[in-house]
Amino acid sequence: MSTIEKDLISRQLETYLANSRLSMTGLAGKLNISKAQLSLIKNEKKLPSLDLGLKILKYIGTEQSLRKDWALDYIKHNSQEYEELENSVRSEMSKYKLSQNICNRFENNIPLLNIYLDIINAENGISRYVLEKEYGTSSRAMINALVDSSLIESEHDTLRAKDQRSIFTKQSSFNFMKTIFDNQRDQYETGQWDGKFQFVIDDIDEIGRQELEKLLEETMAKANEIVKKSEKTKHKGGKRIVFQVLNGTI
Repeated sequence: MSTIEKDLISRQLETYLANSRLSMTGLAGKLNISKAQLSLIKNEKKLPSLDLGLKILKYIGTEQSLRKDWALDYIKHNSQEYEELENSVRSEMSKYKLSQNICNRFENNIPLLNIYLDIINAENGISRYVLEKEYGTSSRAMINALVDSSLIESEHDTLRAKDQRSIFTKQSSFNFMKTIFDNQRDQYETGQWDGKFQFVIDDIDEIGRQELEKLLEETMAKANEIVKKSEKTKHKGGKRIVFQVLNGTI
């Protein structure tokens, strides 16, 4: 039982009675309770019900904000349902923070992202052995991190997608694309690049900028349509691609 819950009514009653013409008996009568019951509450020998506690605080003129705090504190410490809800929310928040930590690591860890994509693209799951064979023993720690974050689940060494929420915030998307560009540049410099890259930089009016924004949306819609109809996992001979369109000002 918290301090605000135990002490507030007692202190408020003591202050009120010291400055009121009402006696303990008179106040008890106004509240439709016995003097003995009010005395027990005032001396912290008995905790009133939620309704009675609020009734007392309201009658003796306690500020609304204090009454609200007392009520919330009362519910928090005396309701089994609230305790279960709070524990559930705390557990979910813990998982969320852990999964967000993993998502932030996707920004500059392409092997981790590839492992995650291999898992969520595998309709019937994928074995740890297949991933370790492709990415090496270092993949074990990355797989365990994904499992701990609740983004994937492991059953008899088979890994399956569990949580496919968006893994990138707007800010992390920029960091991630920087990592992708660095990766593509490295491939280009070593003669391994298999892609195309074009851009335009110029000065245009607002109408032109809006037309480009519309073009971006149409292009991405078409790209998603092509990706959806052409789905083929990497382990079945498909290619993992990255397709980006950027429209910005500098």
